[in-house]
Amino acid sequence: MSIPRTRPASATAGSAAGRAAGRPGRFGLGDLLAVVGLLVETGAIEFFLRHLLTRPFYYDEASRAYEIAQGNAFLSHLGTAAAPLSLGWLVIENAARLVLGDTEAGLRAPMFAALPLLGVATYLLGRRWLGPGVSFCAAALLLANGWIVNYALQLKSYSYEGLFAVAAVGVYLLAQRTTWRRAQLIGLYAALGLTCVFSLPNLLVTVPLLALDLVRTLRGRDRGAWRAAGAALAGAIALVHYVAFVSPQAGVAGTGFFTANYAPHAIGPFLRFVAAGFGSYVPSMVIGVAGGAANAAPSYPPPPAVDGVLIAV
Repeated sequence: MSIPRTRPASATAGSAAGRAAGRPGRFGLGDLLAVVGLLVETGAIEFFLRHLLTRPFYYDEASRAYEIAQGNAFLSHLGTAAAPLSLGWLVIENAARLVLGDTEAGLRAPMFAALPLLGVATYLLGRRWLGPGVSFCAAALLLANGWIVNYALQLKSYSYEGLFAVAAVGVYLLAQRTTWRRAQLIGLYAALGLTCVFSLPNLLVTVPLLALDLVRTLRGRDRGAWRAAGAALAGAIALVHYVAFVSPQAGVAGTGFFTANYAPHAIGPFLRFVAAGFGSYVPSMVIGVAGGAANAAPSYPPPPAVDGVLIAV
């Protein structure tokens, strides 16, 4: 008679805990180490490139700095804005100007601080579907992309807007839970709409998410009326911001510089326009500094030593 081998209870519990920690959506020790690793990576990059914060403003950075420096007076002549800006971004930059000073470093500091948040947010969103290792690699490669780092060192909101795009998807996924109370559910939808107030291109993220949410609600879900009301609130917040603040800033849209870059209406020219636009980002936007030889380099390229490190990563 053979006796079946058994495993100690502690070993079984430990292996079960390990499997649970590695599942998508479960936060464990591995996730904590991944987040710390991303923060260390960002800290090292920003430490070696910190001197770029004090460089003189370059090209469209100067126009943004001028508009930020006007404070409340900017609201009285939105029609002369050099390019549309979101209200939330202006509020953040004006707060930095008042706290840190009206200097190159002071105005660039918020975008500098948004870079590690982008990495952590990307990791957390990836963990919604993926394990810690894959999520960490995706976020780490994003932070090592020379274009992402370059824009985070300038008075430009592109990396910061990437953060809000990730946040919008994360908020939408949170709103899909069925355990929220009514007030909490409405608050999440309001937060989804507010992402468009802080990030102008987030309209391209939020509107499809709200459309998807409406379809799911029409197919029948719990608290469908409250979800429809929440989606309407989010849409109203985004629409009011666009109509009242963004649209009036289109005063220079008729100038030759902008009209030359508008997409043509005919199908053939439009497709060629889109293909050329996407082609300008390949491979440099995909692999960062490694593609710089084939495309225009960032206006503030990282020093050669750091360049090599990022390529190696």
